[in-house]
Amino acid sequence: MPSAKTNGIGIQVEDLKICVVMVGLPARGKSFIAQKAQRYLGWLSIKAKTFNVGSYRRQEDAHPSADFFDFHNAEGERRRRAAAEKAIEDMLAWFRQGGVIGILDATNSTKERRKWVLDICTKEGIEVLFVESKCDDENLIMANIRDVKLTSPDYQGQDPEEAALDFRNRIRNYEKVYKSLDEDGDEDEYTYLKIMDVGKQVIINRIQDYLQSRVVYYLMNLHIRPRSIWLSRHGESMYNLDGRIGGDTMLSPRGEQYARKLPELVRKSVGDDRPLTVWTSTLKRTIATSRFLPSDYNQLQWKALDELDSGVCDGLTYQEIKDRFPEDFAARDEDKYNYRYRGGESYRDVVIRLEPIIMELERSEDILIVTHQAVLRCIYAYFMNKSQADSPWMNVPLHTLIKLTPRAYGTEEVRYEANIPAVSTWRGKGSTAKHENPTAECTFLTTTTTHTAATMDAAASSKKRKLRDANGSKPSKKRSSSGAAPSPAAKSKKLKRTAPAPASDDDSENEDAEEVESEEEEDAAETAENFKDAEDDDGAGSDLDDDVKAPAAAPKTASSASDLPNADALSLPQVGAEAHDFAELNLSDKTMKAIGEMGFTKMTEIQRRGIPPLLSGKDVLGAAKTGSGKTLAFLIPAVEMLSALRFKPRNGTGVIVVSPTRELALQIFGVARELMAHHSQTYGIVIGGANRRAEADKLQKGVNLLIATPGRLLDHLQNTPFVFKNLKSLIIDEADRILEIGFEDEMRQIVKILPKDDRQTMLFSATQTTKVEDLARISLRPGPLYVNVDEKQEHSTVANLEQGYVICDADKRFLLLFSFLKRNLKKKVIVFFSSCNSVKYHAELLNYIDLPVLDLHGKQKQQKRTNTFFEFCNAKQGTLICTDVAARGLDIPAVDWIVQVDPPDDPRDYIHRVGRTARGANSKGRSLMFLQPSEVGFLTHLKEARVPVVEFDFPANKIANIQSLLEKLITQNYYLNKSAKDGYRSYLHAYASHSLRTVFDVNKLDLAKVAKSFGFAVPPRVDVTVGASGRGEKKVQGRRAYGSQPKQGTGGYYKKR
Repeated sequence: MPSAKTNGIGIQVEDLKICVVMVGLPARGKSFIAQKAQRYLGWLSIKAKTFNVGSYRRQEDAHPSADFFDFHNAEGERRRRAAAEKAIEDMLAWFRQGGVIGILDATNSTKERRKWVLDICTKEGIEVLFVESKCDDENLIMANIRDVKLTSPDYQGQDPEEAALDFRNRIRNYEKVYKSLDEDGDEDEYTYLKIMDVGKQVIINRIQDYLQSRVVYYLMNLHIRPRSIWLSRHGESMYNLDGRIGGDTMLSPRGEQYARKLPELVRKSVGDDRPLTVWTSTLKRTIATSRFLPSDYNQLQWKALDELDSGVCDGLTYQEIKDRFPEDFAARDEDKYNYRYRGGESYRDVVIRLEPIIMELERSEDILIVTHQAVLRCIYAYFMNKSQADSPWMNVPLHTLIKLTPRAYGTEEVRYEANIPAVSTWRGKGSTAKHENPTAECTFLTTTTTHTAATMDAAASSKKRKLRDANGSKPSKKRSSSGAAPSPAAKSKKLKRTAPAPASDDDSENEDAEEVESEEEEDAAETAENFKDAEDDDGAGSDLDDDVKAPAAAPKTASSASDLPNADALSLPQVGAEAHDFAELNLSDKTMKAIGEMGFTKMTEIQRRGIPPLLSGKDVLGAAKTGSGKTLAFLIPAVEMLSALRFKPRNGTGVIVVSPTRELALQIFGVARELMAHHSQTYGIVIGGANRRAEADKLQKGVNLLIATPGRLLDHLQNTPFVFKNLKSLIIDEADRILEIGFEDEMRQIVKILPKDDRQTMLFSATQTTKVEDLARISLRPGPLYVNVDEKQEHSTVANLEQGYVICDADKRFLLLFSFLKRNLKKKVIVFFSSCNSVKYHAELLNYIDLPVLDLHGKQKQQKRTNTFFEFCNAKQGTLICTDVAARGLDIPAVDWIVQVDPPDDPRDYIHRVGRTARGANSKGRSLMFLQPSEVGFLTHLKEARVPVVEFDFPANKIANIQSLLEKLITQNYYLNKSAKDGYRSYLHAYASHSLRTVFDVNKLDLAKVAKSFGFAVPPRVDVTVGASGRGEKKVQGRRAYGSQPKQGTGGYYKKR
């Protein structure tokens, strides 16, 4: 639990006092901004309170007319002044009791009134931040007037038209004396934020410290236009039926019904002509719940929306938790908001990771969020101003759509019930019951409007038959619609997704990998370009049915239109063991013509040793260095097989290539397109981020060679009716990377679904880990051929690569990088950093100071990543700043330098990074790695991995001395300052979670020097995760720790001594 002195998240605020003084005419959104700011700060555990002068004034006159606000009305002026004095008096008393941010909500429309408030606060040692909302947009003003006349206490019970007229006259009285902040240039010493026309223009003046910056950043993102947010839990899941927490299970039959019903509820609430953006978590049950929503709804998956991590309790019932961890069970009931599961999260942790979601919500319109109970509790608490003590105990019902509409004086809530039965997952204090009915005080909001809809019709059985018939086998048995729990035998067969634990700021490269399957769908037109069309051929697919999982193809009992006419007459070329040229492989004329057009004549080692056995039909387990030519090594036999069997689109998919990342999949697709230029067979690609419906349409028409990422492939195998019973070859590229980034469960399911009879499997992996061996065992036939072209090599990297490192203090890292890039403007350079935020900051900074660079990282949308990748591929010179999302398999032509500003996590990652240069037999390249003096131990690990590196020397007099200019820029530029803080924090997170902690020890960092490399004269305060569990926190400034917390099981906090 937080210490008593920690009042807020990530900042020491107990000695700070800030008065936020609202400024502006009526109907400009001041009260709305004030209420939202208070809720946001309270949500972050920062003591904040709004003092509305109008509320004090209404104590004497509840319904004053417009004349009361005429500044020639002496009595009205006296009473308004008295109300303001009373509000300030109460605010000062509140500050003395420990308040941190008081918000004075009034017009404060004159210079004299603002000066009076400033003098009072300054005398009390309270900082003042003026916030003015100025608007000349008549449509918005009228919308606010309509809102105020309906919700303001001044006009309750009055005729709406009379109220609107009176309010307009009140505004005219204020306009007579209104002076905008610093309008005449005589308030330039004030600290203020001016928001004009709902954020079209923002002026910031003299924002001084972290907490002020945080308030300003939030208010700059605040959306004051009328809009709504829709919230829904996922449909009932199989774990819900069992009373288990966490997990990544699929929907129950009733949950499937809700998924089909949700579009109707949304249309009922939203209308047909108002498309929403849909946000889900990355877990299966939320994605499945949203999959029937209209195709014009843009869908995004957010890791931050994943359910609260229950650590060691994941998958347990509450009774099992009480039996195994009785002390934890009691501690959670005592303080549920701050309790952190062993190895997991607390509600406080969820709030921290949801802050970017809230920021995005505040600047977005029309969002539907489909997520989990704990996450919805936190989001709901933000909008409805619920306390930390109450929010973790609120009941969030299943199968209910909730509409929230923020107003000037509160948030309106409407619920739409699907009328589909579901278990109640609410649990009262001390209870271990699987399901329990909530008490009245634990429900959401009792004064709500509820709409009920009829239940959805059952799915048409014809769709199930089509999906079954497409692959020649019977569907698996469905669960009973009564919602009975699965049998123990069934549960034991379930596989759990084993994704690596991300850093606590969700910014590690593990997140990049997760986002491979988690970003929004792009336009269908772009996806259509990723397929070679099957013209003049019968479609092979059928309608979609998500209830039936496509099983492995059963033996055929009768021929059909999709059967191969000559499946038993496969005749591939016979090749001698000593072939060195492609011409010696006896390949088809069409393939040889394409290889010639690609400019190849001689084979690389992996091609020479791999292609002949693959042409003979053997299963191959291969290992080769990056850049060795293995893409052609597995594509040539695959294309030859498709050609020899005369595959037609109606025969469906004969070859599947699985790749870990979208960029690598796109690269393989490009090679396949060139190789199949003269063949009639079809080819295509399915990847996360592309338009799924367009992909499904193409698959149903018939794609003979399919390149895919794991998550999207499994989705189509389970939910898209396309022909894959004729699959003859499964190729798994970069298998170790696929498993490292958490797709073990998906790969096992893919291998299980795909037909095994007469299937050749090719598995390529840079390292042979236990997981890779397990995957090989279940995917390869007995007795596969093992091809390792690296085992006899003296070094793990290619011979034509010059590799070096430079010893550099942390405060010189950016200066050295800047100087290096300046000297290599005519070269093609890739620069690696450890986190997305660090890439983002350095790219923004370098572009700002006129050193143009491209950036590539996992937080970007797929379209942006693809465009950047191909732009850099086609460039003859330039710099790409990136994370390890670009480290493996990507074939970027003619890269001169690889620069690793942040050393990699281990030698394997180093090898893959430097593998982006010196690709091909005659290519040369160089690499440079920055090492701090405390990190030289990494060289020992490189030596053990057979990586030859030498020390490079960079003369000190050649390093540009721009540190003072950098610090001045970061201090003065608000956006770069914010980006620099994010980058600094993420660098420390990545460093603290490094796998080689004996070398990369966060406790040995000189944080003052690290901060200088990000442009800070003084290190900003940040939260840093340390320890093996990756769940502890320490708050760091320079060499000190703040906000330490006592240990709580394995997930306790660590305090640096």
